[in-house]
Amino acid sequence: MAFPDTASFAPAAARRATPGVLLHASNRRALLNYLERVAALVLAYYAAAHLGYAFQFAGPVAAVVWLPVGVAIAFLYLGGMNLWPGVVAGDLLVNNYAALPPGTAIGQSVGNVLEVVLATMLLRRLCPRSSPIATPRGVAGLAVAVGCGTIISAAIGSMASWLGGVIPAHSLLHVWRTWWLGDFTGALILVPLALSWASLPPRPWKRLQVVEGGIMIATVVALSTLQLTSVTMMRTLLFPALIWAALRFGPRGTTLAITIISGSAIWGTVNNLGPFGIGSISDRLLVTQVFIATVSFSGLAIAALVAERERFADSLRASRARLVAASDEVQRRLERDLHDGAQQGLLGLRLKLAQAADVIADDPVEGRRLVLTVERQTVEVIETVRSIASGVYPPLLHERGLAEALKAAARRAPSPVKVRDTRICRHPETTEFAVYFCCLEALQNVAKHAGPDAETSILVWQEGTTLHFMVRDSGMGFDPRTASRGSGLENMRDRIEALGGRLAVRSGPGSGTTVHGAVPLTDRESRTPAA
Repeated sequence: MAFPDTASFAPAAARRATPGVLLHASNRRALLNYLERVAALVLAYYAAAHLGYAFQFAGPVAAVVWLPVGVAIAFLYLGGMNLWPGVVAGDLLVNNYAALPPGTAIGQSVGNVLEVVLATMLLRRLCPRSSPIATPRGVAGLAVAVGCGTIISAAIGSMASWLGGVIPAHSLLHVWRTWWLGDFTGALILVPLALSWASLPPRPWKRLQVVEGGIMIATVVALSTLQLTSVTMMRTLLFPALIWAALRFGPRGTTLAITIISGSAIWGTVNNLGPFGIGSISDRLLVTQVFIATVSFSGLAIAALVAERERFADSLRASRARLVAASDEVQRRLERDLHDGAQQGLLGLRLKLAQAADVIADDPVEGRRLVLTVERQTVEVIETVRSIASGVYPPLLHERGLAEALKAAARRAPSPVKVRDTRICRHPETTEFAVYFCCLEALQNVAKHAGPDAETSILVWQEGTTLHFMVRDSGMGFDPRTASRGSGLENMRDRIEALGGRLAVRSGPGSGTTVHGAVPLTDRESRTPAA
């Protein structure tokens, strides 16, 4: 039942005003949401700066660790680049104008804002958005992004301090180094922590994991405290605990451990404790900053490798499950083909032979006709069985190799297919089988989707210890991201990845499709001569 539009009973003037009012309310909510996020950034930036001032590990010119840079980068990366006014407001609020000339303070603020914006832009470009620090590439991208951004701030800030008469010229390089490492380590502590805990784990931790996590954190706290009681190499004992956190709890546990270890090192530097209280203030700052950077990169790298290994294991398990399912489907299809084709043909032959045996004594002519019919049907059954067998493993592939089998398959294709190959060597049956059926799967996709006028080519070549194949067509193309999970593309990828290879599909509407696979070979396999 259709209900009447209640807006139709309102006066015309009110109806004309309604869309504008609704739009205004929507804009107002969006503006309020934006202002709330900017205010949260300003408060977090201000709190991080005054935390450093309160515990005396940050000053008006340089800091052991400058935490606000990590806060700002995390906010802009997770919340959007349009939050940059919050960085400006926060930095202007935390500047100590009583200790700095206005020009120096403004120059430092400009450098700090550029630092955050540049680092965030590079981080968004270099790190995968789905899991920014869960891959070695992401950790390397984080290092490059943060390193480049903080260099800008250190250069502008130290030059502004020198030009304002805050520091002498001979201290310029020392201040730049301390400034850069302070901002760098501040970002290394807070940015990974924020990125890893921005969302909760996909699966709740079990009770034993929670208990183990508590024990791990207590161990890190105990070892971090213990290192402050001695000037010996007690801090090396922290690395087994850091490895424990990385192996068992991934980036989330690792970033918590890094935060605890870094906080302990900063406390030791400020209060002249343990190995962080030895030497001049310049040496202590350098030791602390290098220690934090080393701990951060070591932990993040191990955690990224572990996370990547787990993803690979999950992908391998899923791939194996799909291969088993595909194998079962092939077996069912083979049984169906044998039942509907060869078995029915053999049953027909048996009946014809029995009929011929009954007729041949009374009517030799009719018996001879039945025998000839049986002979003709026997040939048909043989062809049917041969066809089914060639679908399992083509005899030509076994006898003549990959190139000849592909050329024979191309001749059977509904549209013209050109096969080009360099003189490739013979390879194990599993390798040739996988490449052959991937090419056949690609040809089937061409026949289904490329269109009748598509030009198709197959290229097979060997490059060092890698066997390559490429199937290219000039058809209509498609978007690979929209391919269904049970499609032939996924089956091809499973076949190739099961051999340690890789498969790439490039396509687009109107630009044709290219399927490129590469399978690694052992050195002995790559030199096996072709038949």
